[in-house]
Amino acid sequence: ESDVLRLQLQVARHDSVSLDPAQKGYERIDTDSGFFLVSVTGVEPYLDGYRVHLRIGNPAAARYHGFTLTFTWQEPMPVRKAGESDEEYHKRDREWLKAESHEKTVSFTETLYPSSWNTVSAVVSPATAKELRGLAISSMETDQIALATR
Repeated sequence: ESDVLRLQLQVARHDSVSLDPAQKGYERIDTDSGFFLVSVTGVEPYLDGYRVHLRIGNPAAARYHGFTLTFTWQEPMPVRKAGESDEEYHKRDREWLKAESHEKTVSFTETLYPSSWNTVSAVVSPATAKELRGLAISSMETDQIALATR
């Protein structure tokens, strides 16, 4: 089961992005109307979760008015420990696969300006610090596209 999940993640690698706050850089996410770059600029505790600050890069010449992000989060996929038996690792892996993930869809009214980084924030809740390491955007949808008329 875990091998199938890993293969699915590789095949659909641009349909979602991982947002590990400890990592620098950005990831690409594809939509029906183009692709975007996503980077975490910071996180801060907020009530029973976290406020996540993002930069959404729009490398296209189009302006996008409004967009939706679907966030998912859960504890990160287990990594094999040194000296751990196959049986122990697979047991932890099966437990991870059975655990429920959290999901939240957030609509933004902001404009994603062309050839620019655009800053937005969203709250993921309830979430623990460990679950935040498994934060991802599982989908992105855009509302309206504005192009110059010539």
